Amino acid sequence: MLDDVKRVIGARGANMLELNINQAMVPDKCKVLRNPKGTAAGMWFEKNNCVIISLPGVPFEMKAILSQVGFPQIRLKFETPFILHKSVHTTGIPESQLADILKDWEANLPKRINLAYLPSPGDIKLRLDISGENEAELHEILNTEIEKLNHLIPEAIFGYDNDTIESVIGKELLVNGLTISTAESCTGGRMATMLTSISGSSRYFKGSVVAYSNEVKHELLDVNATDLEQFGAVSEQVARQMAEGVMRKLKTDLGIATTGIAGPTGGSEDKPVGTIWIAVASKKQTFAIKKVFGNSRLRNIQNSSAFALNFLRKLLTQNQL
Repeated sequence: MLDDVKRVIGARGANMLELNINQAMVPDKCKVLRNPKGTAAGMWFEKNNCVIISLPGVPFEMKAILSQVGFPQIRLKFETPFILHKSVHTTGIPESQLADILKDWEANLPKRINLAYLPSPGDIKLRLDISGENEAELHEILNTEIEKLNHLIPEAIFGYDNDTIESVIGKELLVNGLTISTAESCTGGRMATMLTSISGSSRYFKGSVVAYSNEVKHELLDVNATDLEQFGAVSEQVARQMAEGVMRKLKTDLGIATTGIAGPTGGSEDKPVGTIWIAVASKKQTFAIKKVFGNSRLRNIQNSSAFALNFLRKLLTQNQL
């Protein structure tokens, strides 16, 4: 156990402390569950065919020990049922509307399936859980229900399980051999952050211009000064020119732009807080769409970024770019 602690501390370039040495001390009656993510071990105690597992409190370390060490050993010792999970990622439909659309499907789900709605900004995950003795049968039941969802809400579903909107877009860009750049005003670089969170994104993502001021929009992205004055920064005309400008300046196949009012101030009767214009440009044509969200600045930034990337995803999957 002490060797494990020394290895982890050494890999971090840190010095061993007495506290670290103490972490290697475990009861002599336990079986050590090695921690692949840290220094504190899990412990397995067993008596009279009863098992108690003690785990460190750090969530990602606890999860790693259980998934990589604990659960496999539990399955070896006990006969356990198969528990399958399937997540369906949706976007573009508010949770209440989604529940209404799916109410008949949900009412007719097999009783063995548990359904959970797990909302986050720009993504409502439908998680289906099922357990039983026959793994093949469980897969078949889940796949049947997923197929029904694909017919009910085909436009809303963008991925499954560990998919994210940015990972799905990355795959589409790679398959089609396309590169992309972003021009962001109200989202402040969040789209670029999302796209570059994917390993290997340098193969398709070239860069971003955070054009927060009108001067930057005009000077770096060639947005027409007259259009800025006449239509305002939050307009279809400006969004289109931002997307086309960043595509041209960074020499990419596609450009995506956002310009809006994140709030909580800056809105007007014609353009309330939460108004956003999104544009996606290719060498062939430029698409633009308007969306109005709520009054929360952070939520507006999150939702705008997710909505914009989903707009891009739809255009890619429909071969419109």
